[in-house]
This record gives sequence, structure tokens and C-alpha cells, in this order.
Amino acid sequence: MDEIIIPDKLKELSDTESLRIIRIFAEIGLDLLKISPAIVTRLKLLNRETNFLEDEHRATHYAKAVFDWYKDNQPKNEWTETEKKIVTVGTMFSDIGKTGPRIANEAQQELIVQMYGIENVEDPKMRVADFIVKYFHDDAQERINMFRSLNLDDQMTMRSFWDLHVFWTYEIIIGDGVPPEAVAAAATHHFIQGLNPQGIVGENGKFKDKFGDNASFDRAEKLVILLDKYDAYRRRGGKSNLDAVTCLKGDVARSQQFADDTQFAELIDVIEFTNREQS
Repeated sequence: MDEIIIPDKLKELSDTESLRIIRIFAEIGLDLLKISPAIVTRLKLLNRETNFLEDEHRATHYAKAVFDWYKDNQPKNEWTETEKKIVTVGTMFSDIGKTGPRIANEAQQELIVQMYGIENVEDPKMRVADFIVKYFHDDAQERINMFRSLNLDDQMTMRSFWDLHVFWTYEIIIGDGVPPEAVAAAATHHFIQGLNPQGIVGENGKFKDKFGDNASFDRAEKLVILLDKYDAYRRRGGKSNLDAVTCLKGDVARSQQFADDTQFAELIDVIEFTNREQS
């Protein structure tokens, strides 16, 4: 891989932690100078408190393997530069909503990040208040009060809480320097589960709003979805390549809208093939 060149201005303004994040984004061709400093601060928080940024970085490498496979095996269907940008940038920002809503202050963001950082919770129907008591016993009431200060219901289930990050991702990155083509991909990375922030995907698959050159939900967004889930099954779930792919097929099959989608099926097959050596 070519050496990543970091502008002197960024070196002067950034600490070691920031430089690592800058390098990750430079690798996918994104200049963080064009991104809101508030978003960069959230990225640093994610990087410090969780594995999410590393997960997303790894997923971009899975994506590159998919792009290369098409180039070598289906050149007529080779991915365009715009599609690659949608996938890689969309993937890198997909979990920024795990820092909480746009209005969250620094302390509230840290609370939300730490809650998302507890992985493999067995009961998704557990109430948020009970979750906080179980995993943050020493200062549980303080955390519950802070959660409520965001106008959030501490009696919601953890499943409902986890789903909120998709909506928060959209409100955080829209119009704040993230390439618009990638915003829709990041915000729809749980679309097969029925999560459609602001209803941006219309019934015909067309985006209701303008996202640069990205007009509709198609294979780029589908790949973002699959890579997000695939990496979760591999890293958090500890599954082999084949088992993770089997889970992906099950996820798509349970989605009435996409159960017979040939594009999803092909992408899953390519993911399986390009990761066989990692089984």
C-alpha cells in the first residue's frame, strides 16, 4: 500500500490519536479537514472507548477485496469510483450514531458510547434502566438521569435503543462535510431490518432527497449492509467465514422486501469467496 501523506497543517493541529484517525480516512481518500470538527471529536470518542472504528476500517478492506473480485472476474460490472466512495466512506461513518444524538454534549456522548460498547448482551428485551444497573452499577442512577436528560425513555428495550444509532448517524453527518453520496449509505445500513431514517428511501428505492450523485438504494448500499453484518458476525460473534455468510443469508431471507434479491445473493457469494482463506 502506498504511504499515506498527511498535510503538515493536520500534523500541527492533531495529537497522536487524531493522527491515527486521519490516516484511516486518508486511506479511503477522505480529507478530514472538510469534515466538521464535532464529527471528528465523535470519531475520537468511538476510537477511544470501543472497537467500532476499527471494525469499520476492517470492513473497508473486505470491500476492497469485493471490488477487486469484480474487476478480475466481472469487468463489465466493475465498481465505479463513485460506488467505491459510497461504500468505503458510508461504512466508516455508519456507526457514528453510537455516540448519541446530535444534541448530546460530551458527557452524554460518552455515556451512549459506553452503553453501545457492552457487546453480546443476551436479552435484547432488557429495559435500558435494568441494563445500566447491571453493567454500570456503581453510578447507575447518575447514568440513568443523564440518559433521561436526552429526552430518552429509560424503560425502552435495549433493542429499541440499539436501533436508534441509525437515526442518530443520519442527523450527525447530514450537511456537515461528509460526502453526500455516502450519507445515505451510512444511514441505511440497517435498511433490511426496516430502519429507514427520515424515510429517505422511497417505495421505488429512489432516495427522496438529493445525495450528490447517489440517487437510489442499490448495490453500494447493499454491500455496506452486508459488510457491517459480516464483520459483526466475525469479530463480535466469533464465527467462521462460512458461518457468518450463512447468517447473512438468513438476514436477507427474513427481509420480505429482499428475500429474493439476486444482487444481495451475489454479493454474499463474493464476500464468502474473497474471505475463504480467513475461515
